[in-house]
Amino acid sequence: MKLTVLLQEIAQQLLPVYQNLHTATDNAWWLLEALTQSTKTELLTQGSIVLTNEQHDKLADWLHEIVVKHKPLQYVVGTVPFLNCMIRVKQPILIPRPETEEWVANLIAQLHAQITTPNTILDMCTGTGCIALALAQTFPESAVCAVDLNPAALALAQENADLNECANVYFIHSDLFTAVPPLQFNLIVSNPPYISKQDWETLENNVKAWEDPQALVAEEQGYALIEKIITQAPQFLAPDAQLVIEIGHEQGRRVQELFEQHGFADVEIIQDMQKKDRVVRGTWRI
Repeated sequence: MKLTVLLQEIAQQLLPVYQNLHTATDNAWWLLEALTQSTKTELLTQGSIVLTNEQHDKLADWLHEIVVKHKPLQYVVGTVPFLNCMIRVKQPILIPRPETEEWVANLIAQLHAQITTPNTILDMCTGTGCIALALAQTFPESAVCAVDLNPAALALAQENADLNECANVYFIHSDLFTAVPPLQFNLIVSNPPYISKQDWETLENNVKAWEDPQALVAEEQGYALIEKIITQAPQFLAPDAQLVIEIGHEQGRRVQELFEQHGFADVEIIQDMQKKDRVVRGTWRI
């Protein structure tokens, strides 16, 4: 069968899920690459494709899970690329988002432009470990501490550290800073739960039915953990160190005020490619 024909057939089956032919086609490519263990370039070079009976059955199972059961494609395939890392994902650990990948890439570019790079990094609410591992891989001389409350998330993050051969990351089971050693970090980053309970109810079923609400939802209209991190972080920040927190697109102004109220300088709201508030960043001067 011609590759283009098979690709179109898969994309058409995915179309009801993604409501956009371009997105459906991108995800059809993703399924084919995972199914055949080949890159897009390798598949295009072949021009045609012959699936084994086992591959036919697996593809049918995958499409059933995505289209009928609304299972996220990332859980079906089992991996997600994140910058230079390949991240394993397992239900219900939070799936890394492109918006997170974007701000981490921008942060890395900013850090590269500085005279010195961070020697010690703390990733709070690490989940799969994607942020910690991207930073660890980029700055191999840095010591990266990754923290999460969920033991299953930490086990998966350790798997991902092994998969990506990141030896400069260590993991701590901790409720935020509770079990973090009394060190001063040059950089603290976090993608904490920040969705309100009301907003959780409006999310699509492929999120609510599969991903852990504890990794997404926070009390106090989504601000509870953000405020705790901002309040407690100064005890663990070296002078001139940065705190960087991912936020919801309507939370920028209030989070900026929280940073400023707790003594951070040069606080700024950073937008993503969709022009939505995505990150608040501040520097600890005291």
